[in-house]
Amino acid sequence: MAALTFKIDSNKEKYYQQIITILRYMPPFSLLRTQEIFVLAELMYYYNEIKKAVKEEKEINLLLFSSKRNLIIDKLMLDDDDGTSYEKAYIKLSNILVSLRKKNFILKIKNKDVLNPTYIFNPDKMNKLEFTFNFK
Repeated sequence: MAALTFKIDSNKEKYYQQIITILRYMPPFSLLRTQEIFVLAELMYYYNEIKKAVKEEKEINLLLFSSKRNLIIDKLMLDDDDGTSYEKAYIKLSNILVSLRKKNFILKIKNKDVLNPTYIFNPDKMNKLEFTFNFK
């Protein structure tokens, strides 16, 4: 069978948003809104960055959902044209995180947020995406 190949220029920060956007039309990613894609991509990026320095999964998620929260809020504020305040961006991020929990991209384990390992992409291990169509 013939394959159709697309080369996509990327970097470690853009990779996550690009891959989720490509998968956006397939479940469960089809459930995501634009800002949820942005936040999930940021969480994946920071998760993999933290994982380079910290090996324990519990610590990675603790740092991810505490210290990296402000960085994501800052990016949300920059992304808005209406001059969103820190408080509004904080509330917006909180609402997006609630939505990502409901959609199972973030899990609650022992009352702690954990990025669902099923949906953690790592560009060091996955730089190729392949689709197989099964005709019935």
